[in-house]
Amino acid sequence: MSIGLSALRSASPNFEAHLRRLCDKGQITSALDELTRAQETLSSPTYCYLLHTCLDAESYTLTKLLHSHLLAQATHLTPFVGNLWVTTFAKSGAIKEALQASISLPKIDVSSWTAIISAYAGYGCEREAFSVFQRMCDCGLEPSKFTLISLFKACGSLEDLSLGRMLHAYAQEKGIVLDVFASNTLLRMYGKCGAMLEAEAVFYHIASRTQTSWNAMLSTYVDLGYGELALKLYRQLQQEGENPNELTFLCAIQACNTLTDKDLDSFKGLRSTSAPLEIARALHGDAYRMGYTSDNLIASALVHIYGKFGSILEAQNVFNRVSDANVVSWTSMISACVDQGDGIKALHLYKQMCSEGVSPNERTYKTILQAMGILMEKDNGISLAVHQHIVQALHKDLDTKGYLSDSLIGSAFISLYGKCQTYVQAEKVYQRLSIHDSYSANAMLLTYIEHGEFEKSSQFIRKILAGCVIVDEVSLMCMLRMSREIGSSEATNKLHFDIVSAGCSSVSSISATLIHAYGGCGSSADAEMVLEESFYPDEALMNACLASHTDDCDSLGTFRILHESEAAGLKADKISLTIILSACCHIGLIIDGLGYYDSMCHQGVQPDLQHYCNIVSMLGRAGNFGGVEDLLGNISDGTDAIIWLSLLGACQIHGHTELGDLAFQNAVNILPEEAASYVLMRNTHNCRWGHKSFG
Repeated sequence: MSIGLSALRSASPNFEAHLRRLCDKGQITSALDELTRAQETLSSPTYCYLLHTCLDAESYTLTKLLHSHLLAQATHLTPFVGNLWVTTFAKSGAIKEALQASISLPKIDVSSWTAIISAYAGYGCEREAFSVFQRMCDCGLEPSKFTLISLFKACGSLEDLSLGRMLHAYAQEKGIVLDVFASNTLLRMYGKCGAMLEAEAVFYHIASRTQTSWNAMLSTYVDLGYGELALKLYRQLQQEGENPNELTFLCAIQACNTLTDKDLDSFKGLRSTSAPLEIARALHGDAYRMGYTSDNLIASALVHIYGKFGSILEAQNVFNRVSDANVVSWTSMISACVDQGDGIKALHLYKQMCSEGVSPNERTYKTILQAMGILMEKDNGISLAVHQHIVQALHKDLDTKGYLSDSLIGSAFISLYGKCQTYVQAEKVYQRLSIHDSYSANAMLLTYIEHGEFEKSSQFIRKILAGCVIVDEVSLMCMLRMSREIGSSEATNKLHFDIVSAGCSSVSSISATLIHAYGGCGSSADAEMVLEESFYPDEALMNACLASHTDDCDSLGTFRILHESEAAGLKADKISLTIILSACCHIGLIIDGLGYYDSMCHQGVQPDLQHYCNIVSMLGRAGNFGGVEDLLGNISDGTDAIIWLSLLGACQIHGHTELGDLAFQNAVNILPEEAASYVLMRNTHNCRWGHKSFG
């Protein structure tokens, strides 16, 4: 390519000046149209001017139009214009054309290489960016600060910490000065790679931190879950005289979501349960004073944090003050209601949102499906037919919008149709899913189990095990639950084999469910074998095995497992005590039961109402009503209806009408509609073996 510019016919200076004026007025399209019609070659400075205009517009169409003119004129460009040409193509997103243009140049400069690298990094082609960087180095060129900025971004997207460190070391070795903009990019890269300490080191080495620097460090803390550090940095920012902007407040509010119990201990004077809410209120006040609470993102973050920590009225007040609420704001408010278990309010907001012309997005729909799940789990007086109608309407709406292909949404509809007692419709949703994964398979399996369709469950299990659906922990636990429900030891044995084959036998939750399944099948020996073969036996497995022996009416086996487990270093907990007391009550071992109760209390187990209920039942069945009276007097947390019903059952056995009347009165005061109270009371008075005195 020759230096200089030659063509068949050169444009006049007046024409070139005219084209420049059109560009100055923002009429670049008109300028290029006139140039195409004129079929004249411009001077190098004018081509540069047009290219810069296309570059500012970042328009591939305009860049391509100018390129077509040059090809038609067979114009020979100077190296400067040629490199500018490559840069213009790259920054308008035409990476392929930029590479082709670079090949035709005798020498491509660093800025052009950087433009191509930046374009690849910006379009998610990080590996290609590094490939171009290697080609650039092979040409003997060293990267500029701007090249490294693009590569730092690529490393962050790839989360390739080792490569990022190498680039950082390379920059230091070559003496490439990283200004604040480059340092901010490096900081973000370390943050995306999870290297918090290195991100901090970069931040504190920035001599003149900008607002972007502060926000980059804040967002890094939040992304990595260090809420306390983020809030302390927010305070430091203010102490150093920096003014927060919208992003600063957004990060600080989001930091409240990531506060751990350990973090909360450091906030003096605040109760750990209320600290996030009080901090959010303080941030809300700061944002209000600076005029940022009308910002949709900040308002949505405040709504979320207020809703999450139970202050739904404050969430509603923030939402009501947003003048132009968008889908993000609406969805945050709906989500706040879902967090508080208010499905009805969430659905009302959804209806209002649609009536005001705001189109729901995918997150909105997922939140509404959660709301429907909550609504259907509660006894709110809404008929099943109404539930079915709402679910069908939502299904139709999401089908129209094309969201049903999403696995999580499809799985939610499978569960909802299951709750609507229409598992046939759930089957149709499952069959229509383009991809069958563990989420949808688990939802379908649970639907079958909840409907008692055990034969269909078995067929479905065989189908997913034979297919390409990945069986996960939830799938296996659903299968085990089914085998327990049908009491099939054969099915449980097969699942046990599948669990071992899948390498999940070391997962405590699965092993515990397997033990429960064996217990439900009357195979306490197999349950005990699972406990013995566990790599890391824990209290959950011990309790599952205790319960399996109790289910198998093997109380002596229950005591043996407890003693062996304690000898192996496991400690009984509340669940263990409940199982043991239940076993003692079942076979009438009153003294042993009281002994276990006293022993575990001395070991630090805090008894609850269920334990007291078992003790009352044991004492009452043994006729020790004096002991019952003493126990009731020592219960400091108040009594529950189940305790009085247990006592009433014991009074029925012994014909103790005086204490039976007392138990009946307390039971009906707590649960006046409980039929068992009236039946037991009638039977107590119908006993013919006389009254016993209280005590």
